[in-house]
Amino acid sequence: MRTFIDTPLWNRPAAELSWRYYLGAERGDVSPYAAPARAHRLAGLPPTYIGTSDQDPVRDEGILYALRLAEAGVSVELHHFPGTFHGSNVLAPNAAVSKRQQAEIHAALRRALTRVL
Repeated sequence: MRTFIDTPLWNRPAAELSWRYYLGAERGDVSPYAAPARAHRLAGLPPTYIGTSDQDPVRDEGILYALRLAEAGVSVELHHFPGTFHGSNVLAPNAAVSKRQQAEIHAALRRALTRVL
């Protein structure tokens, strides 16, 4: 979370604050259910969809998590959206890239639910 620390809508201070609210005082050794990217063993996790934006303070973490999942044999889809920032699909929902993001997320959910049902 070092590359883009001051981006529109979501920045490093906001990300750190959200983690503090979510994890409380115990930020070190937390349950992998609370922060899956911190798990030591990722094998056996369900298929995963990860979307990253160009200018996002958590972009690199998303990419690294996708790589770790793939190395563990987990089926993972990593979609990167050039020219976007965290939340840009909400701020500009009618932009072509936002529509593509939403379509890809919906398609991933359909695939996941089809496997389960």
